Amino acid sequence: MSSFSPEDTPATVKGNPIMKSYYKSNYSNQIKELKLILKQASKEYDLNKLSAIRMTISSVNGLSDDILEKYYREQSEPINFKSNHNLADIIAKSQLKTDLTNILSPYSVTINGTSLDGLLYDARQDHQKVTNGMLDGIIIFGIVTTGSRNL
Repeated sequence: MSSFSPEDTPATVKGNPIMKSYYKSNYSNQIKELKLILKQASKEYDLNKLSAIRMTISSVNGLSDDILEKYYREQSEPINFKSNHNLADIIAKSQLKTDLTNILSPYSVTINGTSLDGLLYDARQDHQKVTNGMLDGIIIFGIVTTGSRNL
């Protein structure tokens, strides 16, 4: 005999699925949360040993829209498999990269490269007109040590 709790995330129900509302942080709160997470993690792990930080585009509130807006302002061609470099360059110049650099500086590490993996682009269409759509993939920020810690 098996049982489940409505509090279990992977719970499955025959008929109507269990629907829960959830809170999604805005960008500013996500950056504050990441700063707190890294502060706590630094107590147990030497952040100088970081070689990369990976996150999905969709996990950062508003990032997909910001990247696509800048891409279409700068590029005339639609997004395709050749777009990774241009999109990674936009992320490398983004507020996210600036904020991460600031968050990491007390740990004497900095970002030395930005790349994308597993790029997914879903163009939204509205009456034959392609709008910005939705972009996702894994952002990989390469990390290097800069010197002494400034905690």
